[in-house]
Amino acid sequence: GINAEYGAMNLLPHKSWNVWSAKNIEKVRNDELKVKEEENKKKRKEKEVQAELRLKKLKENLKRKEREEDEDGGRERGERKERDRPEKRERTDDDDSFSLFQGGNINLFSTPSSSSALPFSDAQSAAAKEKEKRERERKEKEERDKKSQEARERRDEKTKNALDPLTFIKKVKQQSKDKAERQALSLPR
Repeated sequence: GINAEYGAMNLLPHKSWNVWSAKNIEKVRNDELKVKEEENKKKRKEKEVQAELRLKKLKENLKRKEREEDEDGGRERGERKERDRPEKRERTDDDDSFSLFQGGNINLFSTPSSSSALPFSDAQSAAAKEKEKRERERKEKEERDKKSQEARERRDEKTKNALDPLTFIKKVKQQSKDKAERQALSLPR
């Protein structure tokens, strides 16, 4: 290969496919973020589909059990079943239980009375706070990366201009022009 001692040129920084260029590094970073977001969306969608399937299965099991009870129990059992159903039972103020069943369907949005709290609410709020913290840290990192990228680009532009032969020629011409003007002003006519 050509050795740097013999005047070889380093063309890599000028190639568009240079893997170390800031532009390409940023492209890769953005592509990785997009892939992560798509994976998260797929996972969320899968969880939703699984939840729907579980709910459907629970509803089918409930209907099947009700049909079996109706077929087996006859009239007397049916009357007792109506009386003992959770949605038919009257709720008292001191009753902390709450019904998941309403009209033969499972009500997933039913809430307990204000006196009883859900055991997982603290865990959910802690998870939400942790998620917010991670999001804030990610945004701060993106801002720092953006600022360093801009500084790198300014530095690269300065270097490019300093090493550009055309800029050097213009600078020398301007200096000789200024020198000629100073000499013209200093000489009396």
